[in-house]
Amino acid sequence: MLRLTLLICMGLLLSGCATYEFQLVQPETLTRHVGSKEETSFTLDDLVYHMQAIEGRMVMRIENPGDVPVLLDGQRSSVVDSKRQSRPLRGQSIAPRSFVKLIFPPLRARYRAEPTIGIGFGVGVSRFHHGGYYAGYAGDFYDEPLYLDQVSGDEATNWDWEGETTVRIHLAFQRGDKPLQHEFEFKRQKM
Repeated sequence: MLRLTLLICMGLLLSGCATYEFQLVQPETLTRHVGSKEETSFTLDDLVYHMQAIEGRMVMRIENPGDVPVLLDGQRSSVVDSKRQSRPLRGQSIAPRSFVKLIFPPLRARYRAEPTIGIGFGVGVSRFHHGGYYAGYAGDFYDEPLYLDQVSGDEATNWDWEGETTVRIHLAFQRGDKPLQHEFEFKRQKM
């Protein structure tokens, strides 16, 4: 039993995790690599796009450097995921001299449920209560909130970007009475 446990632990340590970065392939005039080491940026219709690969996800910040608010219209915007399913985007207002952040694929809502039992490696931080340490105690001295796992999520907005596949992003904006539309296609690349 001890040997089996050691073999499993060594396999997990030696297997490592794949790192993914992205390539903007459409529009052709904006083709570029979106890596994890530094942010890449460009301007389109007076909106500044900042992108970076972080933990296998593409983080996109859309900056409005102007003096007029810009609406990211969720009703007219969409993402076509790697399985070609159209997904909605949440509408947001981009105030003057500010930005919004989009994460592809979006982070799923995950909540900690107490008590938990787990096996693994990590670092933890705990608090002392009334001069004593109460590990896992949920009685009178436990003053942190308890959260439950999310039971029902919006499956339309939750999706995964699997393997080395492409995703299309259509962003529709409204600046005053002027509509703007930006179309992008990104390919996920294993590094």
